[in-house]
Amino acid sequence: MVHRAVLQYRHWSVVPAGWRIIAKNLETEESLDLGFIDTENPVLENLFLPDGDYEISVLTSSLFWKDCLDRTVRTISVRPDEEVMPLPTIYNLRSAVQDGVTTIRWSANRSEHDDCIFCIWYSPEIPVDKDRPADQTLWYDPLRSEYAVTFFQNAPAYIAVASMRNGNGETGKVHELYLDWNSVPPRRPDDVTVLNASLKAADTPAGNRDEDDPFSTMWDG
Repeated sequence: MVHRAVLQYRHWSVVPAGWRIIAKNLETEESLDLGFIDTENPVLENLFLPDGDYEISVLTSSLFWKDCLDRTVRTISVRPDEEVMPLPTIYNLRSAVQDGVTTIRWSANRSEHDDCIFCIWYSPEIPVDKDRPADQTLWYDPLRSEYAVTFFQNAPAYIAVASMRNGNGETGKVHELYLDWNSVPPRRPDDVTVLNASLKAADTPAGNRDEDDPFSTMWDG
């Protein structure tokens, strides 16, 4: 005798319909929950943010899944008695060195203007002179959030990066970074020995390795 049971079930993920507003400080990377906007009463009042640059994200909650991240991200600047310029906000300025080439990277939010460039100045001392023409420029792309430039470094240097309107010269906040440099070779560890002559057992040319092994096939080219 065969017994069959049919179980019908439906899983609903029901959460309040609305939007949760998250503000991320671009300098400290601290995230602040600004509150929840209910669809029945779409008002959010009595908000406070310390001075700084913030990336505003929207977490959408509806009848599908909780904390769904909206692709729309806005950036605001909170300053006392200071005009807010709608230029790309630069953050996360950093550097890396590989094979003698220094790479400068930074992140930037989406701007209200497309005719913007990033200006890069190099200087052996601070403050970096931003009144002279930039040493390098890079076009702003509304589809990108990460940018990078490279240069050959042979001494300690300071770098300054700022966004600028192409045409009227309107310049955003200048960000500076110190790039250390040392030409002294690193100290050899005490437990490492460097041999000028190669060891035959360890440094056998790859083409001759396992040549007597009948189970190995050597491929040339």
